Amino acid sequence: MRKTLLFISVLFIFHLGYSQTANFYADSALLRVYAGNQGLFERYMQMQWQINGKPLAFGGDTVKIIPNGKRIDTVLFRQNNTAKWDTIICNIAQPHTYNFVLNTCCGGFDVQNISLGTRPSGKVIFNLQQKSIGIYVGMLGETGIQAKLNSRDTITPLCRSVMSPNVYCIELRKVERCQKKSDCNGDDNLECFTENGHDPTYEMPFCTKNLICRFLYMPLDNTPIKISYLPVAKVLKIE
Repeated sequence: MRKTLLFISVLFIFHLGYSQTANFYADSALLRVYAGNQGLFERYMQMQWQINGKPLAFGGDTVKIIPNGKRIDTVLFRQNNTAKWDTIICNIAQPHTYNFVLNTCCGGFDVQNISLGTRPSGKVIFNLQQKSIGIYVGMLGETGIQAKLNSRDTITPLCRSVMSPNVYCIELRKVERCQKKSDCNGDDNLECFTENGHDPTYEMPFCTKNLICRFLYMPLDNTPIKISYLPVAKVLKIE
């Protein structure tokens, strides 16, 4: 009787642990439309990922990760065998199932949350945790917002094509507004600026004084991430 109870307990613990993993796979179904073009098919099949160091490829084995809401997770991605790896951050907080699919419009890939039945969209809260002189602008892809003291405004990719991949470049910069657009570098012209996080209001020409951070971000659900900056201490927090 004692051995039987022990055996049942072990099975219960194993089942509980298995059900609490986040599962990632890469669906190759969309690649079948390229089967007649051997070169293109083989190129797409070379896409590779490493999720917290575990390899994933189209049609490969499922990657299982134990969720941890307080940890920053990394996904390395490259387009082919000779390309450099891009580092993407995310937070694997829930035991959900995720599918990586080819983005047939713009290249790269999309992530789908199969458990929720959604294609997650990026959401970010930028704020300052210390008073500071100067203007700080946070960007999610093509959309920017001024980072203010203890702000709770959430921005979304307001001016991004819905066909673009849902992996985003996030930046935080200290800037100076240009009096005239001609005074600014072309790369520093933000065409989609929002005051409240909901509505794009106007174009914002600026000069970058300091690039504080830049990284790629992959949302796994619709929970916003919070990026806080302490200008005096020069400390950046990602939550």
